[in-house]
Amino acid sequence: MFKDATLDVWCPTSASGPLTPVDAETIEAEIVFLIRQSGQWPMYQTEIHFHESNADHRRIAAEIMAHYGPAPNQPDRLMA
Repeated sequence: MFKDATLDVWCPTSASGPLTPVDAETIEAEIVFLIRQSGQWPMYQTEIHFHESNADHRRIAAEIMAHYGPAPNQPDRLMA
């Protein structure tokens, strides 16, 4: 059973201003896409909403993933 938890809170902004709920879902989907490139669906990811992404969504997702470092079997893929 889990005893500890880590909570990371992200408050990104885009060039067009505050993010909307659709922006948050789109960034989530982009993060899952980056994780999935390492070969595994994220643990406990039970649903996802897909929306058309733009450069801001992809940039924010990459910045968030850079915080955690590359996947073990993809050393440089997430850092680009």
